[in-house]
Amino acid sequence: MDPDGARRSLDTMRRMQDRTREEYLRQSFARPGVLLIGLGLFIVCASFDLPGRWDTLAVAVGDALILGVIAICYARASVHRKPSGAELVIVLAASAYLIAGFVALQVVARLVGLPAPYTIAAAVTALTFVALTRPMRRVYAKILR
Repeated sequence: MDPDGARRSLDTMRRMQDRTREEYLRQSFARPGVLLIGLGLFIVCASFDLPGRWDTLAVAVGDALILGVIAICYARASVHRKPSGAELVIVLAASAYLIAGFVALQVVARLVGLPAPYTIAAAVTALTFVALTRPMRRVYAKILR
């Protein structure tokens, strides 16, 4: 192989690697999936305001929705890759942030005397999750590069 052919091959490999990264980001942060996961998050968090066994049913429905969206997105994905350590740290940090925010909002709603404090905290938490997906996509893009 001549030097020009080798250079063209390397350029093609780099270009395809960039396309693979973009496809992975596009699939991971697809708007319908993000909205459905946000809905599932709202259902799970708001379920604590429900009486009796309804809370257990709501948690099961919300968890099924979240896991179903993740499973369908993974099954439909044309690109599969093993997450890096940095990606796992960011996901865990974002999850901890959302949980801490939910707990803090619920406490504030209770102290203020609002009705259904878990539902109010759940709505704010779910909206925060949806709002943070765009910045998270940028962070993921930097990690993947």
